[in-house]
This record gives sequence, C-alpha cells and structure tokens, in this order.
Amino acid sequence: MAGRRIRPRACILDIEATALDADIGHLVGAGLMELDGEFKWFYVKRPVDEVKILKKVLKEVSTYNIHLEWKRIRYTIPHL
Repeated sequence: MAGRRIRPRACILDIEATALDADIGHLVGAGLMELDGEFKWFYVKRPVDEVKILKKVLKEVSTYNIHLEWKRIRYTIPHL
C-alpha cells in the first residue's frame, strides 16, 4: 500500500437552460464529461421531467471530487 496514489475524480459540467435567470427558465439538459473524454448527457424532454433529471445530475455530480464549470456561481448553481 505504501506509495499508492489516490487520484481525485474530476469532471466538466455544462448545463443548458431556457433563460439566463434560474427564476424564469427551466433546464433543457446537462452534459458531464470526465477528463478522459467519457461523456454523459441528461436531457429534459418535458418541463415536468425537470426535477427528476436534476436529481440524476446532482447524484452523478456528487460522485466527483472536482467540478469544473462555466459561470458556476451566477449560472450553474442557481439552476441546480
């Protein structure tokens, strides 16, 4: 066990919504890519499915130690 390195899991998260303001828009989809290129897409087909898809995205994102996002504080977090 000595010398074994534990690598944190990292991902890039991108969300798409109908508006820049989370109070008036809804989630269209979210993409999550690992640094090795593996990609997962979460698509909201109907507005009624938004909460179910958000829960799936949050569950998946919670398995990573590091998250890279564009405009995280002002855009991503309010939508999630």
